Amino acid sequence: MDYKDFYQIEDFKEMFYRDRNFDFQPYPLWTKTAYDENDIVSSENEYYKSLVNNNGASLTDTESWELLLNPTEEEIASSTEYVAPTAYNKDDKVIYVVNYKYKIFVSLIDDNYTEPTSASWEESEDESIDDFILDRDIEKAMNEAANRFNPSLLSNDLNRKIAFSYLTAFFLVYDLQTAKDGVSSSWSNPVKRRTVGKMSVWYEIPTTMKSYPSYQFLARNQYGVKYFELIRAKLVGNVKVFLGNATNM
Repeated sequence: MDYKDFYQIEDFKEMFYRDRNFDFQPYPLWTKTAYDENDIVSSENEYYKSLVNNNGASLTDTESWELLLNPTEEEIASSTEYVAPTAYNKDDKVIYVVNYKYKIFVSLIDDNYTEPTSASWEESEDESIDDFILDRDIEKAMNEAANRFNPSLLSNDLNRKIAFSYLTAFFLVYDLQTAKDGVSSSWSNPVKRRTVGKMSVWYEIPTTMKSYPSYQFLARNQYGVKYFELIRAKLVGNVKVFLGNATNM
């Protein structure tokens, strides 16, 4: 079973809405909506070619669009369905990736169709993505959790959601702590307390977990311990039956 069949990023946010320092992404990722020069679009069985870059004009604007009376097969094949562009306005904030780093940018003008690296934007000086948990952080943790999650241990989607939420939270917190250390990060045995930025956690291997060595990794934060306690009773006597054939020797 794919976790996406029963779990989405919004499920995680709803589960941990009360948790301290789980400040979720407040701004959207920047999305390109304007058209570039020579882009071909279709609308109501007609085809148009963009005459300018960062084209946010309507198709009736003849200075920005050319109606193709006899479009070629190549132009038709390269066309996309026209979607009216959405502009960013002054003081709108977005998240944008620069050199593989996520940053917050503020629009300086209305009707802004340009990329945040242009002069129409400036990088935010009073906020940083380090202040927030990005949707990308949660998605990464969900994918990691999926590698350790056994949905067959739990009887219904509600129980799976709850358990998967805590396992995702475990990886999320662990990843954020590791990211703070960067290339200096290293493995350490469980300790009583650790503080990194906003997050402060304590952990040690609980007695109930010592009989399950493959789960002791989860003791590195309380979300992992909670996940283990949710599934612990299911780890005893969990037998699967497979259909097979008997052969005579």
